[in-house]
Amino acid sequence: MASAAPSGRAGATYYIMSLVASLVAACGLPLSGYRPDYAYTFYKLAAASYCDSVESWTCKPCLESNQSLANITLFFNDTTDTRAYVGAYKDSYTQDMSIVLSFRGTETLENWIENLKLAKTDRQMSCAGCKVHSGFVDSWLSIAGPVLQQIRRLQQTYPGAKLYTTGHSLGAALAIVAAYVLEYDDGLDIEGVYTFGQPRVGNYEFAQYYNKHSSTHVTWRVTHHRDIVVHLPPKLFGFRHVANEVFYANDSRAESGYIVCDGSGEDGDCADRYHLTAVSIHDHLSYFGEAIGIAVC
Repeated sequence: MASAAPSGRAGATYYIMSLVASLVAACGLPLSGYRPDYAYTFYKLAAASYCDSVESWTCKPCLESNQSLANITLFFNDTTDTRAYVGAYKDSYTQDMSIVLSFRGTETLENWIENLKLAKTDRQMSCAGCKVHSGFVDSWLSIAGPVLQQIRRLQQTYPGAKLYTTGHSLGAALAIVAAYVLEYDDGLDIEGVYTFGQPRVGNYEFAQYYNKHSSTHVTWRVTHHRDIVVHLPPKLFGFRHVANEVFYANDSRAESGYIVCDGSGEDGDCADRYHLTAVSIHDHLSYFGEAIGIAVC
């Protein structure tokens, strides 16, 4: 038997909260603001960056993204091992025109992980006291010019299109650096950032500035169980994670399969519960129960 709604002031509060919950449910959005289905789409957009057939949008992750991209341009720099693509699409969820900048992770994963264990924060950013590891900055700068030009072209072609950045592994770090530079230095509006298996990008000052000033967009930093890369570079070297972490303790995409963490970037109840002695490369290469990398293209 259903219980009666409260009356008086409590009843008014109950009615407002119920109305909000109903509106949220009608829009398909959980109260946290995080949508597993939307994150999964960006996981596929990130995965597509590993594929040679991304420009024709015929790769397996391309088709699984539930989005139809057009005007795709591929960017790469062999010296820095940087690869990314930019494309436009009509979002199948919101029906908004969107532009995505997606970065590929590294192909030499084991060697890259070893390098991250010894990484230092040694590149100044435009905010006071902020430092980001030079390897991430150099990778972004190696393709930044033509990427920015193409984004501006697409914005002229699709006025009002929403801009997203995404990536996995090294690509996740570059998605953060690019979002920062494009928004704060180049004056572009970023709608959202979705990263998967992201390493720590910069120092405490950078993380705090990024979190505080990202008022025009939301960042969802998705982590999976014992993923080794999210623990690198170590906090011992002064690195800190940006928010907002969403932690998956298993391979599920279900509503009950994740935790929206506390917003600090280093929530001890999420990925930070583990340490470098209890982590996994396998968990880095599989999110939502599906592998990522060249082998699944």
